[in-house]
Amino acid sequence: MIDLLWRPELSAIGNAVAWAFSVLSTIAIFWWMGRCAEREKRCNIERDTGIPYEDWMAWVDGPAMPYEEWFATRRKK
Repeated sequence: MIDLLWRPELSAIGNAVAWAFSVLSTIAIFWWMGRCAEREKRCNIERDTGIPYEDWMAWVDGPAMPYEEWFATRRKK
């Protein structure tokens, strides 16, 4: 059984599996870091401004007017 592990074709399969695991784990780590950063940004905006995150992002992307005025017109719709 040990001799099977040293065969070149099995070694290539093992290398491919190790490479795939390495790539997928790296992607997962960066995805998780991005997710945590997004959550932290959301919490900081809500804590610092007192404005819900979705409203903040819509206001930032929307027209140039004071938040209170924009918020009042948005809630009327």
